[in-house]
Amino acid sequence: MRKMTNYEKIHTYSLAEYRQQNVQAMDFDVKECRLARSEELHAHDSIEMIYIQKGQGLLKVNDRRYPFQAGSLIRLFSFHIHALEKIDEPVDYIYCRFPLSVLMYADVDLSKRYASYYILEHLSPLVTIPLHNQAAVAQSFATILTEQKQADLYCDHMIMAELTKLSLHFERVAQRAETLQKEPAPIWQALHYMHMHFNQELTAKTVAETFQLSVAQLNHQLYQKTGTNFMGNLHEIRIRNACAMMPFTELSIAYIQRYVGYRSAATFYRVFKKLKGTTPEVYRKGDYLPETAIIEKADTVWKIILFVADHFKEGITIEDVAQQLYLSPHTIKQTVQKSLSISFSELLLSIRMAYACALLKATDLEVAYIAAYVGYDSLRSFNRHFKEYLGVTPREYR
Repeated sequence: MRKMTNYEKIHTYSLAEYRQQNVQAMDFDVKECRLARSEELHAHDSIEMIYIQKGQGLLKVNDRRYPFQAGSLIRLFSFHIHALEKIDEPVDYIYCRFPLSVLMYADVDLSKRYASYYILEHLSPLVTIPLHNQAAVAQSFATILTEQKQADLYCDHMIMAELTKLSLHFERVAQRAETLQKEPAPIWQALHYMHMHFNQELTAKTVAETFQLSVAQLNHQLYQKTGTNFMGNLHEIRIRNACAMMPFTELSIAYIQRYVGYRSAATFYRVFKKLKGTTPEVYRKGDYLPETAIIEKADTVWKIILFVADHFKEGITIEDVAQQLYLSPHTIKQTVQKSLSISFSELLLSIRMAYACALLKATDLEVAYIAAYVGYDSLRSFNRHFKEYLGVTPREYR
């Protein structure tokens, strides 16, 4: 495998054009392999799950290293620029690659779809499966391999059932590992502080200094953990508390606005409308969608996310997405706003920034080249959006 030097070599597998019909067996790639020598950095447009059967080494992902051993389960997304590095003996492993759209079919909890796409970038890509579950994980991969070779009736459903099991094994171990962390990292302490003191005059500078961080570190680490910067988190916390107070009709909207920390009514109304898609007065009336409608919206928003993730490198507009998904631009705008509390342009930006961050960390590509790769015609626009989104310039981030 040659060393990666340009974007054609970064993505060695191309995801087929987005489509809404059923996923077919040929969309899956599964194979048993032996790692005789360390890989060069690369990435795939598909999702990849790897199970280490024998040996040990290091997984390099976006300029970070994770040790792996027999029993390690790895989950990689398209923004993970990665390489497997062996230590001594060859490494035996089995992998399965599948389209991003499979997530829509394999997902067993609709509520989890509302966790924004870019959060996946910042979860650990590797867990170690407990010994008593390793046989089950190995069997799931073996079943996928068998079904893919046979291409028999309902093989695609059988494969997706096994992928769901593998995802659940991964999430179970990952979430248990999070609960075992004893001392919260400074960024989690800072976030907790913001939740406790949201109605005070908080600034990124004062919170950063409280936890011995720079403003750039605070914004960057908050983005890594939550998908948005200091002000984005503060607005979300304040509006969440404002919504919790709405049922108490004896409290005026003006009182709630001041209580949650907004001196300006105009700012409060603007942020509330942006995050909730409606005004405080309409929200207070309790005009919510019924649960069946929420499920339908979940399916729709996931299709929108998948399409944007497939075509973010192009100069796509909301009209382009509407035409391809047979929806109106208004429906897309409302669905994204209600489901994700962001605009369509912010969704597109978040996906572009996730890729840009990965490329900045894991490659030595010029910033101008990365800007063009993630869909920008203007380097100046890319630099401005990057600084607004992460609080630092691309070069500072690198």
